[in-house]
Amino acid sequence: MVVLFIVVIGGDAVAQVLAALAAVVGHSRSPFIGFHGGRGVAPATGGALVIQPLLLAAIFPIFVISIAITRISSIGSLSASAAGGIAMVVITAVTGLPPIYYVYAVGVPGLIWLFHADNIERLVRGKERRLGPRGGANGSSGAA
Repeated sequence: MVVLFIVVIGGDAVAQVLAALAAVVGHSRSPFIGFHGGRGVAPATGGALVIQPLLLAAIFPIFVISIAITRISSIGSLSASAAGGIAMVVITAVTGLPPIYYVYAVGVPGLIWLFHADNIERLVRGKERRLGPRGGANGSSGAA
């Protein structure tokens, strides 16, 4: 919503990108809950919807298919954010968007990956939680 607000009040591309990055950080490291929070995927999705809706069309299938195949939410988030960064670089270059969107293309996925550090550690160890009923390969369930 913050990126949409920036657009509505006439904010330029720099303000939009800064708002999007701030939303991801604020969601993930809120001072109101002890600098804890989510992984930044939801506000990143909202920001992308406003900044470049085509980006979501490119990455949503990657998110869904990754989770459907692996039953691991973090793999969906990490793969979609990486693909989104690459897609945003391409979209920015091809459509002639302002260069500040390269910061967005690198910054948002970078923050999402940073905030998924514990998930990545569990993935490397083969201990990441899976969606669905208990009794899977690692014997646990739950969202990442």
